[in-house]
Amino acid sequence: MVDHTFVILAYKESEFLRACIESLKSQTSASHILLSTSTPSPFLEAICADYGIPMRVNEAKGGIAADWTFAYRQAATKYVTLAHQDDIYEPLYVEKLVACAEQQEDTLFAFTDYYEMKGGARKETTPNLVIKRALRSLSYLHQRHVRSLFRKSLLLAFGCPIPCPSVMFNTSLLSDFSFSPDYSINMDWDAWYRLSRLPGSIACVPMSLVGHRLHAESETTAGIQDRRRPNEDQRMFARMWPKPIARIFSSVYELGYRGNVEH
Repeated sequence: MVDHTFVILAYKESEFLRACIESLKSQTSASHILLSTSTPSPFLEAICADYGIPMRVNEAKGGIAADWTFAYRQAATKYVTLAHQDDIYEPLYVEKLVACAEQQEDTLFAFTDYYEMKGGARKETTPNLVIKRALRSLSYLHQRHVRSLFRKSLLLAFGCPIPCPSVMFNTSLLSDFSFSPDYSINMDWDAWYRLSRLPGSIACVPMSLVGHRLHAESETTAGIQDRRRPNEDQRMFARMWPKPIARIFSSVYELGYRGNVEH
């Protein structure tokens, strides 16, 4: 078993949770699996019992950022992935991510490309995916690791092209890492921004190794509909650009994720 843990971020009763777990158990490189939740229930207990997965309960009610930080700290391995309960992970995910991270001893975290799942259909090319791949290409070109502050900043300056469910953290370099409660949607973008300021490299495996599910009940969809997402986008852009430019980028960026909302 490799030095890696999947910690599933479980909330209430997702109809897609079993598919997620089965994808984690189908990895070519077996790793540890835990389930973390702040909403324990007989539903989650039964699933954990069926699959032999330990369940860790966050008793403190501090919001999504606190739940994610709690989940992150449950792993005792060098590498950890916070698996989103609605998504699936391709069999080569762990094998490819760990191999890539091990190429450089200063790898802070590694991530992959992904595809979208909506209404039972798998979509490899959407406007959102095209934009994110283009943004990543500005920094990575034909390389797997970026280390300079300039290239790490460039990676995040025009949006967040790092798929959160695909990220694998190197806990040996990020022992005191936590997600910020200042964000309810862009906890990931904020996290990548803060981590990009640290010495070390960010690795990318340009393979679609995660399937990200889009549906009406997802937190991403809710954040778009209630305007939290575009508001937080503008706050993030304002950390890197003058406010007038940040407002423009935020408006343009909003067009890229309207496809998340089901009509």
